Amino acid sequence: FLVVGRFDVKVKERIEQSQLPIKFYGFVESKLELRALYSLARVTVVPSREENLTNVAMESSACGTPVVCFDIGGNSQIVKHMFSGYLAIPFKTQDLARGIEWALSNTNAGSRAREMMSQNFSRSKTAQDYINLYSNII
Repeated sequence: FLVVGRFDVKVKERIEQSQLPIKFYGFVESKLELRALYSLARVTVVPSREENLTNVAMESSACGTPVVCFDIGGNSQIVKHMFSGYLAIPFKTQDLARGIEWALSNTNAGSRAREMMSQNFSRSKTAQDYINLYSNII
């Protein structure tokens, strides 16, 4: 397991006691390095309890790595359940674990995640969405 980002020292100590093969990578500023990490991963787990439209899920999907997260906030706009990733029942850690197993056994989920990002969040699609919004307001 690779943990990327900032983390609490006490949480790190607890995780290290678990004897799981975990590496703490720390905060990544380089976009190129972050892209490489996402692309190398088999699955990205976003266990946040509150989200809107998380960059981690979007970036991972854009790199072709499926996301497993709770079905909260805007996550369902990024992840299509059991197609491009897995939307776990909010705060049910056992369902999150099932999602990780699902993502690891569904090798096409990553390419579908990348395709969804291209279709739904490309610059041209976003620009057209804003044009439509402004046209409706006027």
